[in-house]
Amino acid sequence: MKKTYLTRLAAAIIVPAMALASCGGDEGPKGNDDNGGNTGEEPVEQPTETVDGLLTSDEAFDYINKTATTALRLFNPADQQEIMQLYKDFGELYGDYDFSMGDDEYDSPYDYISRLAKGLRTPGGAGLTRAYYTYGFNMIAGVYTPDYKEKEWVRTGDSDNLEFRCDVYGRSVVLTVVPSGGTWTVEADEAYEIPKVVTASLTQDGKELARSVVESEYDMRASTVKLHISASVANIFVTSALDGNNSSITEEFQSSVGGTMLAKGKLTVNGSNLCDYNTWSNLEYMSDNELLRLFKNASMEGSVLGQVKLSASIKNLREVIEGFNIEFDKYGDYSKSQAKQIVSSEAVPRLTKNINAEVRFAGSEEVQGRLTFVPYVYEEIDYGYWECHAAAAIEYAADGTVEVLEDTDYDFDLLEAQLQNLINRYEKFFRNLK
Repeated sequence: MKKTYLTRLAAAIIVPAMALASCGGDEGPKGNDDNGGNTGEEPVEQPTETVDGLLTSDEAFDYINKTATTALRLFNPADQQEIMQLYKDFGELYGDYDFSMGDDEYDSPYDYISRLAKGLRTPGGAGLTRAYYTYGFNMIAGVYTPDYKEKEWVRTGDSDNLEFRCDVYGRSVVLTVVPSGGTWTVEADEAYEIPKVVTASLTQDGKELARSVVESEYDMRASTVKLHISASVANIFVTSALDGNNSSITEEFQSSVGGTMLAKGKLTVNGSNLCDYNTWSNLEYMSDNELLRLFKNASMEGSVLGQVKLSASIKNLREVIEGFNIEFDKYGDYSKSQAKQIVSSEAVPRLTKNINAEVRFAGSEEVQGRLTFVPYVYEEIDYGYWECHAAAAIEYAADGTVEVLEDTDYDFDLLEAQLQNLINRYEKFFRNLK
């Protein structure tokens, strides 16, 4: 996949999503028990600090900062220490073991555990929904254990499920992948039966450390796809309900930490051939123009802790990508002042015209701030290095004060991973249909 280009595409669509943390579902995440499992209880939203009318720029800054700080305080690294230690230990022992019955790079147990660990590092645990299995089980069901000589997972027993069993420094680790709910058929190189529901459970000495559930269905003739994913690790629970057709992909997402609702929202991406198997199978070979024809525009709405609320939209992705591509650094042909002028006259208008976002606070329908873009110079004075690009900023409605997000103490990139996650999950889904 074209990592750099798709990252820019993701940024172009997600930049408006300034003050949110992500990942989701349409039924809402449940609470978690001490083992990270689903307790069946609805997450509780934090007591909402409401506002009355339009705040001053200082008051708005303090409100956003307080919300971001509260969100970050929900996360305690010690809560995820057990799964992160297993990731380290498992990688040392089995990180380079092949799974010849699957797609080696993506289907080995280490890949699953790696995606869990990487997901925990993403804002709001967004990336956890990348850790899942879905493919035809009739070809690979069975019990697999490590062959220490050949460094691969070999089938050593019968099972209706897919089971990986091993020892990790004296502790028993088991990854069990269970199909259920019947099957649907995809006709790619040949016909494959895919389970409608696949549940993966990771245990250590009998204690469940992580669980993911994926409900999927793809109708090639009707050009519709369903990919609903939930994942729980430690006290973090995230869900994503993605439904698509050739012209639109919609994802509703939620995340909770320790039973407290962190974020929820909805993302819609419009385009062409969005449900075409061949399109996604060849994504990495697409030209820039083909990618731009695939994605046309997007919109998003969401909230963090029910306090900071955002509505955003983007159009004309070609101009947006062009705007983000206008950037300079010390080693180019322009001086710092010339670069700033070009960014101001060429990049900023493209972005400002095509990306719109409004921020509101709980208890008030007043627009507290709007997204804008300004020429921004980043400098490393000790090394004499500089770079210049168009940076996202908030223009506070009360007095027009502009605050560049890169200069703030709080992190406004909490939703930046959302579209990239959507693209990665979607591409992985179609890649596995073979």
